[in-house]
Amino acid sequence: MRSIAWCGARLSTASDVVTDGYVAIGGETIAAIGQGAPPSAARLLDYGGHFILPGLVDGHMHTASAIGWPGIDGATRSAAAGGVTTCVDMALYGTIRKHGGVSA
Repeated sequence: MRSIAWCGARLSTASDVVTDGYVAIGGETIAAIGQGAPPSAARLLDYGGHFILPGLVDGHMHTASAIGWPGIDGATRSAAAGGVTTCVDMALYGTIRKHGGVSA
């Protein structure tokens, strides 16, 4: 028996989005992923209507918007080493203005 299973979600994989998907956890390990009825688990959590994404999402990072920062290559390599799979880059206000963006 698994310790916990999130079920009924839209499960994002490397190649597809699975509807009515599940992720089952055994101890501290992902034990199973799939579609349809989840394996038996001590706790079943209904995630219907929600997405389950692999890894972590960093919704606010500055990769190349300031002088001396490592840039997109170094920042995303560091993020990936820490388990981040999705990054949203934010530009600094001064950088946007410098390149003809938002006016004061």
